[in-house]
Amino acid sequence: TIHPGDIIVMDGDGAVVVLASRIGETLAGCRARESKEVTTKAEIARGKLTYDMLGLRGLVEGKPAAG
Repeated sequence: TIHPGDIIVMDGDGAVVVLASRIGETLAGCRARESKEVTTKAEIARGKLTYDMLGLRGLVEGKPAAG
């Protein structure tokens, strides 16, 4: 149920309703994710592999992530 004060966010993938009582924490989470994505893109631009960034080398090959 959508109530006055709730926010509806839509994009090409779907829609979500953010309860008015959770707008602050949701916005904080969005900002943290955006910051992480900026950092991730910068690391990729410097040549780091997502395979290592996500720790997959250790899981798949049993080796520590490359620096």
